[in-house]
Amino acid sequence: MSLLFRHLALLFVAVTFANAVIAVRRVPQFFTDSTDRSDATRFVWHVAAWLAGLFLLLEILTVTAQVASPLCFLPLRGLAGSWLYVAWGLWAGWIAGVTLWVVLGPGAARLARFGPLFARVPTPGHTYAPRTIRVVTLAWCAGSLVIPLVLPSTEPMPLSCSAVETSGPAI
Repeated sequence: MSLLFRHLALLFVAVTFANAVIAVRRVPQFFTDSTDRSDATRFVWHVAAWLAGLFLLLEILTVTAQVASPLCFLPLRGLAGSWLYVAWGLWAGWIAGVTLWVVLGPGAARLARFGPLFARVPTPGHTYAPRTIRVVTLAWCAGSLVIPLVLPSTEPMPLSCSAVETSGPAI
């Protein structure tokens, strides 16, 4: 079980690509124009690549820091020293990047148009309002940055986020 937690980020990569395949298979139901289809397919694969990139970075950091799980890089997990700054930098950078892409960039319009591809029950022709996407993103951003600061980190963790003792190279 500890091996599963240690390489949890790789499981997240697999789930990301499985969801991308499902979304790409839904594209013909949603769009009849070939330009729209290729744009939607490109969007799905770009989102999958960015998420997989984040998870692969977490996997690399987990192995490098020799901690029990990529979950240690959530700011509440109690990393110490420079790894704490890495965790906060990764966390804040990801949140700020997504928020800026949605609020100031083309993200809201693209998510409004292509977001329904990821719905549990897809409804062809359904779109979201870009304004709603921006409001939800701002709430997510604020909550994601504030929650680690206000919640106590004194609860016992099921995982050890201190360096893992190994007799050989970290795997």
